[in-house]
Amino acid sequence: MYGLLNAPIIGAVVGAIIGFTPPIHRAFFSQPKKGGYFTAWLTESMANVGELFPALQPVIFGAKLSISVT
Repeated sequence: MYGLLNAPIIGAVVGAIIGFTPPIHRAFFSQPKKGGYFTAWLTESMANVGELFPALQPVIFGAKLSISVT
């Protein structure tokens, strides 16, 4: 059972719970006026990090290459 508990599985379970439970889904994804309490700080912050991820991959890859060459 411990072997099945890895980061992608836990993320999928948490995402399914947030997505399929209407009150929790509303709290995360609705506008603040309609009960979206987490939209302003949590969801927007996660979206910003997600937009940076593809741009950071070449930087990380380049750093790993420079370390391995020297």
